[in-house]
Amino acid sequence: MDVNEDIIIDLTQKLLKSIDTHNWETYVSLTSENISCIEAESSNRIVIGMDFHKFFFEKTELCLNTTFTSIIIDPHVKIFGNTALIAYIRKLVIHDSLAGSIKTIELAETRVWNFEEESNSWKMVHFHKS
Repeated sequence: MDVNEDIIIDLTQKLLKSIDTHNWETYVSLTSENISCIEAESSNRIVIGMDFHKFFFEKTELCLNTTFTSIIIDPHVKIFGNTALIAYIRKLVIHDSLAGSIKTIELAETRVWNFEEESNSWKMVHFHKS
């Protein structure tokens, strides 16, 4: 399999866009059903599976007047055969149209991708966000 860093960066950007726009279908297509993660929303505990993530996608009513845009800054990609790791800073731009405000936050994120031969596609299998 010939893979380059740009493929992993592009997949990660597509994944972040699905999160920003609450596009569950795209998120599922890019994510292993046995995903594991560690993040603030999980109280920094390991969470396995999709149910935890689906809960947040379904809470779109909490964001009716808010749009999100994620920008990948300074990505570093390592490829180990069928597994790839990407670490980067995610600049999250939050636009609240009701309040007329824009704010940004930066998060350090690491995501692990695995190439699944049976589906001939890359799936995110783990991430850590802080």
